[in-house]
Amino acid sequence: MTTVFRLLKLVFSVALFANLLLASLVARPAVEIHVSTTGSDDGALSGGKAGSKDRPFATILRARDAIRELKRQGAPSGPIEVVIHGGTYFLAETILLSPEDSGTAEAPIIYRAADGERVVLSGGRRIAGPWTKLDGSVWSAALPGSDRDWNFRQLFVNGQREIRARYPNVDAQPPYLFGGGNQKNAITLKKGMIKPYWGTASDAQVHIVPEWRFFNQLQTITGVDLAQSRLRLGPQEQHARIIDGAWFHIEGVREELDQAREWFLDTSARRLFYWPADGVDPNTLD
Repeated sequence: MTTVFRLLKLVFSVALFANLLLASLVARPAVEIHVSTTGSDDGALSGGKAGSKDRPFATILRARDAIRELKRQGAPSGPIEVVIHGGTYFLAETILLSPEDSGTAEAPIIYRAADGERVVLSGGRRIAGPWTKLDGSVWSAALPGSDRDWNFRQLFVNGQREIRARYPNVDAQPPYLFGGGNQKNAITLKKGMIKPYWGTASDAQVHIVPEWRFFNQLQTITGVDLAQSRLRLGPQEQHARIIDGAWFHIEGVREELDQAREWFLDTSARRLFYWPADGVDPNTLD
């Protein structure tokens, strides 16, 4: 039995070694394309220069298009690897891979991070500034382009999600208001709770948990009725009625920017306002 076991162990070891050797040969790419945050999308892949480790492309989209060019010239005989080097890649558009971007069993197309490196694909946009300090602790920065380019609900500073200016504040007790009315286009509050400027702020919204209470929705405030103590709401995200006892808070109002880590976006003026923590100069932040 011992001899038979040793023989089986030897056969298994040889087979395993052969499989590993075969796998290493199959996995070796016929074409290797490199992408780096310090690269350039200029130049064609042919000639072994653009897209090489020494001259990487800057975007994954350029690497994808280079593979399409290769396939038009003739299918590669082996695997194609797109090696993406470490860093954050800000995506100006969606990375779309269609059937034409597929490989085969013999020549797969692989996108991977470089060994030991961390790659982040981000749909965000960096705000370059410069930031100018206003009265108090609030700073402001102009945003380039048109208002359609800048209409967002999330701001990250040094990788941390900050707070869109709101009422009540996130640290209030409780950090939300209560309303009702059993309508989709209005919220009725207790008398005296409504602030008139909620109805005049162009970007004011309610962030509310409506009936069924297992999801939230954001609706634009189109006006206020002080006599009826009611907020009128636009048609966006009218998924459910706002039943009595629904909880919500107000967002997107300049006057509610009143504590550290809050921000407000003026879409019409294309200007961002931010109250950094601990009096930090936002020009030193990412």
